[in-house]
Amino acid sequence: MSKKVKVAVLGAGKIGYMHIEGFMSHPAAEVVALVDKNEERLTVCADQYDIEHRVTDYNEVLKMDDVDVVSIGLPNFLHRETAVAALSAGKHVLLEKPMAMNYSEAQEIAKAAEKNKKLLMVGQNRRLEANMQKLKYCIDKGYIGDPFHGRAFLIRKNGIPKMGTWFTLKKYSGGGAVIDIGVHIIDKILFLMGTFDAEAVSAVAFDMFGHRDIGKGTWGLSDEEESSVKFDVDDYAAALIRLKGGKSVIVETAWHAYTDGVDTLTVLGTEGGARLDPFEIQRRTDDHCEIIKGVEMEKPLPYPENKMVHFIDCIVQQDVKPLVRVEESLKLQRILDAIYESSETGQEVRI
Repeated sequence: MSKKVKVAVLGAGKIGYMHIEGFMSHPAAEVVALVDKNEERLTVCADQYDIEHRVTDYNEVLKMDDVDVVSIGLPNFLHRETAVAALSAGKHVLLEKPMAMNYSEAQEIAKAAEKNKKLLMVGQNRRLEANMQKLKYCIDKGYIGDPFHGRAFLIRKNGIPKMGTWFTLKKYSGGGAVIDIGVHIIDKILFLMGTFDAEAVSAVAFDMFGHRDIGKGTWGLSDEEESSVKFDVDDYAAALIRLKGGKSVIVETAWHAYTDGVDTLTVLGTEGGARLDPFEIQRRTDDHCEIIKGVEMEKPLPYPENKMVHFIDCIVQQDVKPLVRVEESLKLQRILDAIYESSETGQEVRI
Protein backbone atom coordinates (compact mmCIF):
# COMPACT_ATOMS: atom_id res chain seq x y z
CA MET A 1 0.00 0.00 0.00
CA SER A 2 1.68 3.20 -1.18
CA LYS A 3 -0.62 5.74 0.43
CA LYS A 4 -0.80 6.33 4.16
CA VAL A 5 -3.32 4.38 6.22
CA LYS A 6 -5.56 7.12 7.62
CA VAL A 7 -6.71 6.60 11.21
CA ALA A 8 -9.51 8.12 13.28
CA VAL A 9 -9.20 7.67 17.05
CA LEU A 10 -12.37 7.61 19.13
CA GLY A 11 -11.71 8.84 22.65
CA ALA A 12 -9.33 11.51 24.00
CA GLY A 13 -8.82 9.83 27.36
CA LYS A 14 -5.59 8.21 28.50
CA ILE A 15 -6.14 5.22 26.21
CA GLY A 16 -6.68 7.61 23.31
CA TYR A 17 -3.26 9.16 23.88
CA MET A 18 -1.70 5.68 23.80
CA HIS A 19 -3.50 4.83 20.57
CA ILE A 20 -2.42 8.05 18.87
CA GLU A 21 1.23 7.64 19.84
CA GLY A 22 1.18 4.01 18.79
CA PHE A 23 -0.17 4.74 15.32
CA MET A 24 2.14 7.72 14.88
CA SER A 25 5.14 5.44 15.41
CA HIS A 26 4.27 3.47 12.24
CA PRO A 27 5.61 5.06 9.04
CA ALA A 28 2.61 3.89 7.02
CA ALA A 29 -0.03 5.36 9.36
CA GLU A 30 -1.40 8.86 9.86
CA VAL A 31 -3.87 9.94 12.56
CA VAL A 32 -6.19 12.37 10.78
CA ALA A 33 -9.17 12.60 13.13
CA LEU A 34 -9.97 12.56 16.84
CA VAL A 35 -13.40 12.21 18.43
CA ASP A 36 -14.52 13.05 21.96
CA LYS A 37 -17.76 14.50 23.31
CA ASN A 38 -15.81 16.67 25.77
CA GLU A 39 -14.63 19.61 23.66
CA GLU A 40 -11.97 20.74 26.13
CA ARG A 41 -10.46 17.26 26.37
CA LEU A 42 -10.69 16.94 22.59
CA THR A 43 -8.88 20.21 21.92
CA VAL A 44 -6.06 19.58 24.40
CA CYS A 45 -5.30 16.17 22.92
CA ALA A 46 -5.69 17.19 19.26
CA ASP A 47 -3.45 20.23 19.76
CA GLN A 48 -0.74 18.11 21.35
CA TYR A 49 -0.56 15.81 18.33
CA ASP A 50 -1.59 18.33 15.64
CA ILE A 51 -4.60 16.30 14.53
CA GLU A 52 -6.58 18.01 11.77
CA HIS A 53 -10.16 16.81 12.22
CA ARG A 54 -11.65 17.28 15.71
CA VAL A 55 -15.28 16.24 16.13
CA THR A 56 -17.67 15.41 18.95
CA ASP A 57 -19.83 12.99 16.93
CA TYR A 58 -18.10 9.82 15.69
CA ASN A 59 -20.58 9.52 12.81
CA GLU A 60 -18.81 12.42 11.13
CA VAL A 61 -15.55 10.50 10.73
CA LEU A 62 -17.40 7.44 9.46
CA LYS A 63 -18.49 9.54 6.49
CA MET A 64 -14.89 10.45 5.62
CA ASP A 65 -13.82 8.44 2.58
CA ASP A 66 -10.12 8.81 3.41
CA VAL A 67 -10.45 7.25 6.88
CA ASP A 68 -9.33 3.62 6.64
CA VAL A 69 -9.12 2.67 10.33
CA VAL A 70 -11.23 3.50 13.36
CA SER A 71 -9.47 2.94 16.66
CA ILE A 72 -11.88 2.73 19.58
CA GLY A 73 -10.76 3.75 23.06
CA LEU A 74 -14.18 4.60 24.44
CA PRO A 75 -16.03 3.35 27.55
CA ASN A 76 -17.21 -0.25 27.34
CA PHE A 77 -20.89 0.58 26.83
CA LEU A 78 -20.01 2.31 23.55
CA HIS A 79 -17.95 -0.55 22.06
CA ARG A 80 -20.79 -2.38 20.31
CA GLU A 81 -22.43 0.73 18.91
CA THR A 82 -19.28 2.35 17.54
CA ALA A 83 -17.57 -0.84 16.33
CA VAL A 84 -20.62 -2.07 14.41
CA ALA A 85 -21.13 1.38 12.88
CA ALA A 86 -17.46 1.69 11.85
CA LEU A 87 -17.31 -1.80 10.34
CA SER A 88 -20.59 -1.20 8.51
CA ALA A 89 -19.10 2.02 7.12
CA GLY A 90 -16.25 -0.01 5.61
CA LYS A 91 -13.55 0.81 8.16
CA HIS A 92 -11.07 -1.54 9.78
CA VAL A 93 -11.46 -1.51 13.56
CA LEU A 94 -8.99 -1.77 16.42
CA LEU A 95 -11.14 -2.15 19.52
CA GLU A 96 -9.90 -1.61 23.03
CA LYS A 97 -10.45 -4.47 25.48
CA PRO A 98 -12.86 -5.81 26.64
CA MET A 99 -14.55 -6.60 23.35
CA ALA A 100 -17.97 -5.56 24.69
CA MET A 101 -20.21 -5.39 27.73
CA ASN A 102 -21.24 -9.02 27.22
CA TYR A 103 -21.11 -11.96 24.83
CA SER A 104 -24.27 -10.97 22.93
CA GLU A 105 -22.83 -7.57 22.07
CA ALA A 106 -19.49 -9.14 21.13
CA GLN A 107 -21.27 -11.43 18.68
CA GLU A 108 -22.86 -8.43 16.96
CA ILE A 109 -19.44 -6.85 16.48
CA ALA A 110 -17.95 -10.06 15.09
CA LYS A 111 -20.83 -10.51 12.67
CA ALA A 112 -20.42 -6.94 11.40
CA ALA A 113 -16.72 -7.58 10.71
CA GLU A 114 -17.48 -10.79 8.85
CA LYS A 115 -20.35 -9.29 6.85
CA ASN A 116 -18.33 -6.27 5.75
CA LYS A 117 -15.05 -8.20 5.29
CA LYS A 118 -13.05 -5.77 7.42
CA LEU A 119 -10.21 -6.38 9.82
CA LEU A 120 -11.25 -6.42 13.47
CA MET A 121 -8.85 -6.90 16.35
CA VAL A 122 -9.37 -6.49 20.08
CA GLY A 123 -6.40 -4.75 21.67
CA GLN A 124 -5.19 -7.46 24.03
CA ASN A 125 -1.83 -5.72 24.02
CA ARG A 126 -0.22 -7.79 26.75
CA ARG A 127 0.04 -10.78 24.42
CA LEU A 128 2.57 -8.76 22.45
CA GLU A 129 4.98 -8.26 25.35
CA ALA A 130 8.46 -9.63 24.63
CA ASN A 131 8.51 -12.10 27.54
CA MET A 132 5.03 -13.33 26.62
CA GLN A 133 6.15 -14.00 23.06
CA LYS A 134 9.25 -15.83 24.30
CA LEU A 135 7.25 -17.91 26.74
CA LYS A 136 4.74 -18.82 24.04
CA TYR A 137 7.64 -19.76 21.77
CA CYS A 138 9.12 -22.04 24.44
CA ILE A 139 5.81 -23.74 25.21
CA ASP A 140 5.06 -24.31 21.52
CA LYS A 141 8.58 -25.76 21.12
CA GLY A 142 7.82 -28.34 23.81
CA TYR A 143 10.09 -27.01 26.57
CA ILE A 144 7.57 -28.02 29.27
CA GLY A 145 5.76 -30.83 27.48
CA ASP A 146 1.98 -30.62 27.28
CA PRO A 147 0.51 -27.75 29.37
CA PHE A 148 -2.22 -29.00 31.68
CA HIS A 149 -2.74 -26.26 34.26
CA GLY A 150 -2.19 -22.51 34.49
CA ARG A 151 -2.24 -19.94 37.30
CA ALA A 152 -2.50 -16.20 36.68
CA PHE A 153 -2.58 -13.30 39.12
CA LEU A 154 -2.98 -9.55 38.64
CA ILE A 155 -3.45 -7.83 41.99
CA ARG A 156 -3.24 -4.09 42.43
CA LYS A 157 -2.91 -2.04 45.58
CA ASN A 158 -4.81 1.26 45.43
CA GLY A 159 -5.58 0.65 41.76
CA ILE A 160 -9.28 1.45 41.39
CA PRO A 161 -9.66 3.78 38.37
CA LYS A 162 -11.03 7.26 38.81
CA MET A 163 -13.94 6.82 41.20
CA GLY A 164 -17.42 7.77 40.04
CA THR A 165 -16.56 7.59 36.34
CA TRP A 166 -17.76 4.95 33.87
CA PHE A 167 -15.05 2.57 35.13
CA THR A 168 -16.79 2.05 38.47
CA LEU A 169 -20.43 2.06 37.33
CA LYS A 170 -21.80 -1.24 36.02
CA LYS A 171 -24.30 0.31 33.60
CA TYR A 172 -21.37 1.79 31.65
CA SER A 173 -18.60 -0.74 32.26
CA GLY A 174 -20.34 -4.11 32.56
CA GLY A 175 -18.16 -4.94 35.55
CA GLY A 176 -15.13 -3.96 37.56
CA ALA A 177 -11.74 -5.57 38.10
CA VAL A 178 -12.65 -8.71 36.15
CA ILE A 179 -13.64 -6.96 32.93
CA ASP A 180 -11.00 -4.23 33.24
CA ILE A 181 -7.76 -6.00 34.19
CA GLY A 182 -8.83 -9.60 34.71
CA VAL A 183 -9.43 -9.75 30.97
CA HIS A 184 -5.68 -9.30 30.50
CA ILE A 185 -4.54 -12.20 32.63
CA ILE A 186 -7.25 -14.56 31.41
CA ASP A 187 -6.30 -13.77 27.82
CA LYS A 188 -2.60 -14.26 28.56
CA ILE A 189 -2.92 -17.58 30.37
CA LEU A 190 -5.30 -19.07 27.78
CA PHE A 191 -3.04 -17.88 24.97
CA LEU A 192 -0.14 -19.72 26.60
CA MET A 193 -2.24 -22.80 27.34
CA GLY A 194 -3.08 -22.97 23.64
CA THR A 195 -6.87 -23.02 23.99
CA PHE A 196 -9.76 -20.64 24.68
CA ASP A 197 -12.32 -23.45 24.76
CA ALA A 198 -13.83 -23.47 28.24
CA GLU A 199 -16.26 -26.08 29.52
CA ALA A 200 -17.16 -24.64 32.92
CA VAL A 201 -16.45 -21.69 35.21
CA SER A 202 -16.75 -21.42 38.99
CA ALA A 203 -16.06 -17.97 40.42
CA VAL A 204 -16.49 -15.44 43.20
CA ALA A 205 -16.45 -11.66 42.86
CA PHE A 206 -16.54 -9.12 45.67
CA ASP A 207 -17.03 -5.42 46.29
CA MET A 208 -15.01 -5.04 49.48
CA PHE A 209 -13.42 -1.62 49.14
CA GLY A 210 -14.76 0.55 46.34
CA HIS A 211 -18.14 1.22 47.91
CA ARG A 212 -16.27 2.45 51.01
CA ASP A 213 -14.19 4.84 48.90
CA ILE A 214 -11.04 2.79 49.62
CA GLY A 215 -8.35 1.81 47.13
CA LYS A 216 -8.59 4.73 44.75
CA GLY A 217 -6.02 5.08 42.00
CA THR A 218 -5.49 7.90 39.52
CA TRP A 219 -6.14 6.26 36.13
CA GLY A 220 -8.56 7.93 33.75
CA LEU A 221 -9.55 11.34 32.40
CA SER A 222 -13.29 10.65 32.24
CA ASP A 223 -15.81 12.94 33.87
CA GLU A 224 -17.45 11.87 37.11
CA GLU A 225 -21.14 11.08 36.90
CA GLU A 226 -23.51 13.33 38.82
CA SER A 227 -24.95 10.52 40.90
CA SER A 228 -24.99 9.40 44.51
CA VAL A 229 -23.68 6.00 43.34
CA LYS A 230 -19.93 6.10 42.76
CA PHE A 231 -19.09 2.39 42.78
CA ASP A 232 -21.26 -0.69 42.14
CA VAL A 233 -18.85 -3.19 40.54
CA ASP A 234 -16.35 -5.82 41.69
CA ASP A 235 -12.93 -4.95 43.07
CA TYR A 236 -11.72 -8.55 43.60
CA ALA A 237 -12.47 -11.87 41.92
CA ALA A 238 -11.14 -15.41 41.63
CA ALA A 239 -12.13 -18.13 39.17
CA LEU A 240 -11.49 -21.75 38.28
CA ILE A 241 -11.87 -22.27 34.54
CA ARG A 242 -12.15 -25.85 33.27
CA LEU A 243 -10.99 -26.18 29.68
CA LYS A 244 -11.88 -28.79 27.10
CA GLY A 245 -9.46 -31.68 27.00
CA GLY A 246 -9.04 -31.82 30.78
CA LYS A 247 -6.90 -28.67 31.17
CA SER A 248 -7.63 -25.95 33.71
CA VAL A 249 -6.62 -22.48 34.88
CA ILE A 250 -7.01 -20.49 38.07
CA VAL A 251 -7.11 -16.71 37.91
CA GLU A 252 -7.21 -14.05 40.60
CA THR A 253 -7.52 -10.32 40.04
CA ALA A 254 -8.10 -7.22 42.13
CA TRP A 255 -8.12 -3.46 41.83
CA HIS A 256 -7.26 -3.22 45.51
CA ALA A 257 -6.14 -5.66 48.19
CA TYR A 258 -4.00 -5.47 51.30
CA THR A 259 -1.02 -7.26 49.83
CA ASP A 260 1.90 -6.49 47.60
CA GLY A 261 1.03 -5.92 43.96
CA VAL A 262 1.29 -9.09 41.90
CA ASP A 263 1.40 -9.49 38.13
CA THR A 264 2.58 -12.95 37.16
CA LEU A 265 1.51 -16.30 35.80
CA THR A 266 2.68 -19.90 35.72
CA VAL A 267 2.03 -22.69 33.22
CA LEU A 268 2.52 -26.27 34.41
CA GLY A 269 3.31 -28.96 31.86
CA THR A 270 3.96 -32.68 31.77
CA GLU A 271 7.73 -32.15 31.49
CA GLY A 272 8.26 -28.83 33.23
CA GLY A 273 6.86 -25.44 34.15
CA ALA A 274 7.11 -21.85 32.90
CA ARG A 275 6.76 -18.57 34.77
CA LEU A 276 6.32 -15.03 33.52
CA ASP A 277 7.67 -11.95 35.33
CA PRO A 278 10.21 -13.04 36.22
CA PHE A 279 10.77 -15.22 33.16
CA GLU A 280 11.83 -18.73 34.13
CA ILE A 281 11.46 -22.24 32.77
CA GLN A 282 11.98 -25.35 34.86
CA ARG A 283 12.11 -28.65 33.05
CA ARG A 284 12.97 -32.23 33.86
CA THR A 285 16.22 -33.71 32.64
CA ASP A 286 17.66 -37.19 33.22
CA ASP A 287 19.00 -36.50 36.70
CA HIS A 288 17.91 -33.03 37.82
CA CYS A 289 15.64 -30.05 37.23
CA GLU A 290 17.08 -27.60 34.71
CA ILE A 291 16.32 -23.89 35.22
CA ILE A 292 16.34 -21.59 32.19
CA LYS A 293 16.16 -17.82 32.72
CA GLY A 294 16.83 -16.66 29.18
CA VAL A 295 15.93 -17.89 25.70
CA GLU A 296 17.22 -16.91 22.28
CA MET A 297 14.53 -17.32 19.66
CA GLU A 298 15.42 -18.73 16.25
CA LYS A 299 14.34 -15.50 14.59
CA PRO A 300 13.23 -12.05 15.79
CA LEU A 301 9.92 -11.66 17.59
CA PRO A 302 7.13 -12.05 15.02
CA TYR A 303 5.15 -9.18 16.56
CA PRO A 304 6.19 -5.84 18.05
CA GLU A 305 5.04 -4.83 21.53
CA ASN A 306 2.95 -2.04 20.02
CA LYS A 307 -0.57 -3.26 19.16
CA MET A 308 -1.22 -0.27 16.90
CA VAL A 309 1.92 -0.98 14.86
CA HIS A 310 0.94 -4.65 14.62
CA PHE A 311 -2.57 -3.70 13.46
CA ILE A 312 -1.22 -1.48 10.68
CA ASP A 313 1.19 -4.24 9.66
CA CYS A 314 -1.80 -6.57 9.32
CA ILE A 315 -3.31 -4.10 6.83
CA VAL A 316 -0.23 -3.26 4.76
CA GLN A 317 1.58 -6.62 4.81
CA GLN A 318 -0.28 -9.61 3.37
CA ASP A 319 1.79 -12.15 5.33
CA VAL A 320 1.05 -10.61 8.76
CA LYS A 321 -2.02 -12.01 10.50
CA PRO A 322 -3.64 -10.61 13.68
CA LEU A 323 -2.11 -12.08 16.80
CA VAL A 324 -5.48 -11.62 18.53
CA ARG A 325 -8.12 -13.50 16.60
CA VAL A 326 -11.81 -12.59 16.72
CA GLU A 327 -12.90 -16.11 17.64
CA GLU A 328 -10.60 -16.05 20.68
CA SER A 329 -11.95 -12.68 21.79
CA LEU A 330 -15.50 -14.04 21.55
CA LYS A 331 -14.63 -17.05 23.72
CA LEU A 332 -12.89 -14.80 26.22
CA GLN A 333 -16.00 -12.60 26.45
CA ARG A 334 -18.11 -15.67 27.14
CA ILE A 335 -15.77 -16.59 30.01
CA LEU A 336 -16.07 -13.08 31.48
CA ASP A 337 -19.85 -13.43 31.41
CA ALA A 338 -19.60 -16.83 33.09
CA ILE A 339 -17.43 -15.47 35.91
CA TYR A 340 -20.06 -12.89 36.78
CA GLU A 341 -22.90 -15.37 36.39
CA SER A 342 -21.19 -17.92 38.63
CA SER A 343 -20.52 -15.32 41.30
CA GLU A 344 -24.11 -14.09 41.25
CA THR A 345 -25.70 -17.54 41.34
CA GLY A 346 -23.16 -19.35 43.52
CA GLN A 347 -23.16 -22.14 40.93
CA GLU A 348 -20.72 -23.49 38.38
CA VAL A 349 -21.59 -22.23 34.90
CA ARG A 350 -21.36 -24.70 32.04
CA ILE A 351 -20.35 -23.26 28.68
